[in-house]
Amino acid sequence: MRNIIYLLICSLFLVSCSANRYLNYINTKINNDIKVNLNVDSISIFDHRTNISDSDIKLPFMSHPKQLVRNIPPIDSTHIETIKNTIKQSCSGDEERVRINVNIVEAYKEFSATFASEKEKVYVEIQLDMVDSQSNLSVLCSSHAEYDLTVSDAKHKNFEELYLLAFKGAIITCLEKVKNEPNTPYTND
Repeated sequence: MRNIIYLLICSLFLVSCSANRYLNYINTKINNDIKVNLNVDSISIFDHRTNISDSDIKLPFMSHPKQLVRNIPPIDSTHIETIKNTIKQSCSGDEERVRINVNIVEAYKEFSATFASEKEKVYVEIQLDMVDSQSNLSVLCSSHAEYDLTVSDAKHKNFEELYLLAFKGAIITCLEKVKNEPNTPYTND
């Protein structure tokens, strides 16, 4: 009996370690070193989602196979801070002064379960509208990020970190598109 308990404890420890490794892996896959030649005057965030929940996703105490819970959590101060910091850290320059409007088209968390595991899935779709402060010309860019994490026991902390990484990934992907598109007014190519 003691061996079974020991094996169970070791299994849970390894699964929790693999979740942290996966979150670190996603973070390293996101290009954190991108620099777009933009001087950001302001960042405004607009949430265009419908059916927004009153609170964050509620994870079940005990899951059962084929269980599916989708939650559209409200945008909170941590989400806003992540969005703004990602843009500020990715944009530097003194040539193009822009206002950036972040339009949240879709963003949700989804929990599902099978007999052997639980899955935390997040999806974020955004549009960045970058408006030149002098000419009022704008560049619109759309992007999305979707990540999932299969674990033995879903945790709010990992779920939220995955959600924040999805916002970060979608924003950076959009800024990379703008940087790599030679016809936008915000590139030096």
